[in-house]
Amino acid sequence: MSAPIPVVMFGGGGHGRVLLDAVRLQGGYDIKAIVDAQPALRGEQLDGVPIVGGDEELPRLLREGTRHAVVAIGSVSNNSQRAELFARIKAMGFTFVNVVHPSAVVSPSARLGEGTVVLAGAIVGPGTVVGANVIINSRASVDHDCSIGDHVHIAPGAVLSGSVSVSDMAFIGAGATIKQGTRIGRSALVALGAAVIRDVPDGAAVAGVPAKAFDKKKGSGLA
Repeated sequence: MSAPIPVVMFGGGGHGRVLLDAVRLQGGYDIKAIVDAQPALRGEQLDGVPIVGGDEELPRLLREGTRHAVVAIGSVSNNSQRAELFARIKAMGFTFVNVVHPSAVVSPSARLGEGTVVLAGAIVGPGTVVGANVIINSRASVDHDCSIGDHVHIAPGAVLSGSVSVSDMAFIGAGATIKQGTRIGRSALVALGAAVIRDVPDGAAVAGVPAKAFDKKKGSGLA
């Protein structure tokens, strides 16, 4: 049996704990260190894994042979931070790993992009194509022939019917439901519990049943 691949994880918060658990259950990888920008976390541990500091630790980790990474920073409505982190770390020479919780169901005909994570109880249906650095969170369901762009977060319990298209950096809130064939635009926000029955334009935010446009600034608690 080959030794697990050493991995550095970016993010030592709650989403990091969930992802660390998924990595351990999946097997094949060993989270050797956690990098987090918060100075107060340096020297702490997350479920037994040391938080070694911020980005300044990355050259050392590369020299010591840790060349694989996973992003464990969640997002609430805005995925730009995760996208910027992914690009910066990839440019340094790290390769991002995919994490699929053992209880998730991913069709053999589905395709997952680099650094994508599929968490407990999630489903990715046949013919679905998922981009890079995507979170398909716990119990989310992505049905057949969907197209999911890069840096998307599909929050817990969201349901995407067949042939839904989700553009880069969009956020689908917890428990939201998307009608078959619908397009969700780039950087769009679908609030938790929304029922989306028509296309959502780039940068727009929708909430309610059926979903209607709202002001992101006034509805910050809806994601």
